[in-house]
Amino acid sequence: MAPENGFFKRINFFRGFLTTEHDWNDAEAYHFEKQKLHNKMFHGPGVVGHYGGALRVTARGRNELAAEIATGYAIDGRGHDIWVPEPEIKLVIPKDFKLPQTVYLVLRYIEEPTDYVAYKENPEYKGHKRIEEKYKIDFTNIPPDIEREIELCRIALTDDPRRISDARDPMNPGPNEIDLRFVPFAGVVGPFLDPMVLFRIRRMVDLCRGTYAFLFHDLDIRRAGDVLYCFYTLDMLILIRQVDIRSFIEMNASIMELQQELIAELDERHPQHASTREFLNFKNPIRYLEQLYGEDKPERELVEHIIGYQTKACEALEGLHAPRIERHKPGQLEAASPEALWEQVKIRSQPFEKELVLDTNKFLLADEVDVLHSESEKGHGFEIREYKDMYRSRQAFKYPDTEEGTVVRDEGIAFEGGFAEFTIHNVKVKRQLILVFRIDYTHGEWQAGMLLNGKKAADWVVTGRDRKFRWRNWPFIIPGDSVEEDTVHVRIEFKKAERDVNMFHIWAYQPA
Repeated sequence: MAPENGFFKRINFFRGFLTTEHDWNDAEAYHFEKQKLHNKMFHGPGVVGHYGGALRVTARGRNELAAEIATGYAIDGRGHDIWVPEPEIKLVIPKDFKLPQTVYLVLRYIEEPTDYVAYKENPEYKGHKRIEEKYKIDFTNIPPDIEREIELCRIALTDDPRRISDARDPMNPGPNEIDLRFVPFAGVVGPFLDPMVLFRIRRMVDLCRGTYAFLFHDLDIRRAGDVLYCFYTLDMLILIRQVDIRSFIEMNASIMELQQELIAELDERHPQHASTREFLNFKNPIRYLEQLYGEDKPERELVEHIIGYQTKACEALEGLHAPRIERHKPGQLEAASPEALWEQVKIRSQPFEKELVLDTNKFLLADEVDVLHSESEKGHGFEIREYKDMYRSRQAFKYPDTEEGTVVRDEGIAFEGGFAEFTIHNVKVKRQLILVFRIDYTHGEWQAGMLLNGKKAADWVVTGRDRKFRWRNWPFIIPGDSVEEDTVHVRIEFKKAERDVNMFHIWAYQPA
């Protein structure tokens, strides 16, 4: 129940405790108040942007004084959850307001007792069995109170409004247009994006960074520098997992404004480039993408269009700046691609074959260690030493390479303290060696020192965790200069781990 003297009191049952309706209601109130407190302190009031239709308000499109509210979820200033399961239409009734004036469409949390019962045999036993958590959406001329209301939109009504329309310029809505600029959004953590979509976004960003760096540094197109830094910012936000569908779409809209200014600068100051086939193919996808923003497409479909058309625009210029990039030497990765290449391997559920192709890069399997397979362990000298605790683990977890995840079964070993060691054979000298470890990622955040043939190498660091999709293939890249023999003895000494660490299978690849 709610705190009375600065403390929450949780019900505690014991044998002989005679409970009444007050005790059970107090037990419910305790959890209800705690959930509200969590919502207030950790999320704040506002619309949850990635759920349903995000309560987005749009015009009816029928010359009506009406707005349509999409499904969604919100939190008010008192911490109440507000769930809107079905779209709703609200009419503006001009006679209810003294026009002209601004009206606000607000969402409120309400409760309603339901399921009333009464017993004829004993009239004292009666009451509502449930309390339904509902909502109310209304137009009002009073500015919303964030403590108890969530603003969904506002509209500056004229003297004699005939219809409500979507804003032609969302950042500067006109009279009788839906203004969404002041809709609050609740705080959330995490990308809420399919891992493969997120990977494709990062590939797009990487390509765009190279293209706009060329336009800015080599061709001296000044606005390209602004676009370049936007893509750097987007990349950093993705790395700290702060990009979701809504924010990605909004950030791309800002980037497109700069891209339009870049095209204008290109046409005005660099006509020698602007009229070439490459630059015409660069400009057209950006212009078409801008049109798609005005078509009110589903968010996930729009994200696919953004990735596709931004990529297409940059690919149109690849032939101009590709000669500047020195092609990778045999046995070495392309300079700009290791992180992106091996990011996709982390969520790969398919079997690792003798030949692994990532984009245009080919890798050959040098060796592999099948943990808990006696012949493989013996042949590679695989051992765990000086451990505090160790146990075998047979698991059927999922990789996050599909929406539902792909189940893969494997067995491995988990241990606390000590170190693991093994030897990789069939290694080609002076070529990069990539060790890929299948791990249970539910408890990540570990760091280990690596000794390669007795020499200290960079630490192996596993960041993040995932309790739903628990499999990951975590790479450790050994530079070619450190590969001095045709066998590599690996010793892994764990420095930092929240609990036990684990290994299920180890693959060793080298560039072809």
